[in-house]
Amino acid sequence: MCGICGYFSPHAPAERAALDRMTATIEHRGPDDVGAFVAGAVALGIRRLSIIDLAGGHQPIANEDGSVVLVFNGEIYNYQALRDELAARGHPLRTSSDTEVIVHLYEEMGERCVERLRGMFAFALWDRSRGRLLLARDRLGIKPLYLARLPGGGLAFASEIKALLALPEVPRELSPDALGVYLDVMYTPGRGTMFAGIERLPPACTLAIDATGAAERRYWQLRPDAAAASADLRENAIRLRAALEESVRLHMVADVPVGALLSGGVDSSIVVGMASALTGHPLKTFNVSFDVGDLSAKYDERPYARMVAQRFGTDHTEVVLTGGELARLFPKATWHLDEPLGNPTALSIYAVCQTARESVKVVLAGNGGDELFAGYLRYAYDRAVSLYQTVPGPLRRAVVRPGLEALRRAGIVKQGLAKLERTPDEHGHALWNRTMSPAWRDQILTPEWRQHTAHSRIAELYRPYFANGVGATYQDRQMYADLRTWIPDEDLMKTDKMSMMASLELRVPILDHVIADLAAGIPFGQKARLRPLSTKHILKQAFADLLPPELLSQRKQGFFTPAGKWLRTDLRATALELLAPDRLRRQGIFESEPIGRMLETHLSAAGYYGHELWTLLSFQLWYDTFLCSKAT
Repeated sequence: MCGICGYFSPHAPAERAALDRMTATIEHRGPDDVGAFVAGAVALGIRRLSIIDLAGGHQPIANEDGSVVLVFNGEIYNYQALRDELAARGHPLRTSSDTEVIVHLYEEMGERCVERLRGMFAFALWDRSRGRLLLARDRLGIKPLYLARLPGGGLAFASEIKALLALPEVPRELSPDALGVYLDVMYTPGRGTMFAGIERLPPACTLAIDATGAAERRYWQLRPDAAAASADLRENAIRLRAALEESVRLHMVADVPVGALLSGGVDSSIVVGMASALTGHPLKTFNVSFDVGDLSAKYDERPYARMVAQRFGTDHTEVVLTGGELARLFPKATWHLDEPLGNPTALSIYAVCQTARESVKVVLAGNGGDELFAGYLRYAYDRAVSLYQTVPGPLRRAVVRPGLEALRRAGIVKQGLAKLERTPDEHGHALWNRTMSPAWRDQILTPEWRQHTAHSRIAELYRPYFANGVGATYQDRQMYADLRTWIPDEDLMKTDKMSMMASLELRVPILDHVIADLAAGIPFGQKARLRPLSTKHILKQAFADLLPPELLSQRKQGFFTPAGKWLRTDLRATALELLAPDRLRRQGIFESEPIGRMLETHLSAAGYYGHELWTLLSFQLWYDTFLCSKAT
């Protein structure tokens, strides 16, 4: 795991001083080593966290004549097989690292080398003979890569936005479009970022740039496994277990200690169970929870994590986070996230990673199980909606709707009829993902900024994944949309930034592209069932003998952070300071009066606006950190 940065400047020689400024901002991503390459139009920088070939894996790394030079962030899990293949073809391999494999694979295949790589990666490769810089990002977006266009046709790149801001040519300006979408979904999805002029290289894409211009290419699309589509539950469960066992085995390869994050949920427990079988000593596992008094019994998954740790004999550590610690971490995490994020779980991820880093350098995590195997209740709920909509309209209006409305008024059914009657398309999916209501969104923006961001783009964000989505059902396309938006731009973004904040490599074996293809082919009815309600049904079937029965039957909880409760106590002063009326008026983006009403209602416990307020607080702290400060 590393951090990379650099730039291509076709009409002016690259400067080492500029590269050094960029590299210094991402030292936390690689405290073990630093490297640089500057020649002509290109500058490549690297901060290395040594995981494989500790002594010989220094970067940048080049081929024999120095015509191909590479900086690389990530891990290639099939590098040993590729290494044997390249050696058989006569390539001299001077190190034992996975990085060198990419250089020689590029000599064989050019830009298409990425198609042979299995792993998480972002890299920059300078081809001197062609005068071309090649940038690439892994298929599912596990590793980040940000871009900024430079004057004169140049391009800067980096693992984190703050490295791009170290260049004076890159402006610090707020993107109105990004702000609008952020208020909708509490993160900035898609190509754009909260900084105008800074964007992401999309997952599964390469970008080649030379003096004549740039060309982007998508090298991978999700390919549903055809055999899985026609197989029964038992056959698919057997294949799924074998595929996950292989993925975990590959993800365990390292020359440093490997541990695992153990939430107590099904996904992380499966990973821990398989990883434990591959070690000759107790696997170190780590859990984070929260000290929230009466709420602890409802949301605390520590008993399940302890049960799993005991079953597999792991060396288990628990981290208990308080509101005061959350308040202390907030400013530092904002700096490392680069962009505002309305999800406070990011802070707890850092807290557990910081503890894990004291004894291991790599951890496995269970990210992706919900999105690939229908773990969210909303997927099952929307399946029920689809069945409801097969009832003839007159019968729905006369019988079903009045009955459901009565249940909702009685508090037995929480969902309103709007979600039952919606069209199964991107607009329906947007209803689930919207954080702030359109009414609040319009109220809190000043007239000028309301004009900039008036049109909500949330449905537009999801439209391509429903129009050209993967899968036969609406629920399949929902999961595909989440795989293309939420997973890379929220879930993986925060786990990358927070783990690297602690100088810890975090690996996600469930989000292997081979697993993703297999999961996409499995019929939705094998992933989630309504009677009885069962999410991640095939995962539970595949690992029924591995996990404790109590874990398999537990209610889906999700990862809970009690930030809304703590806003009334430990974080109260922070909220009042960041959302003070004078401060908002000087800034000119938000109206102070409606935000004041929202804040007063929440702080007095007359209503709950925890999600909305954390979204606003995160933006305000980000704004102060990056746009009101000249520090990099």
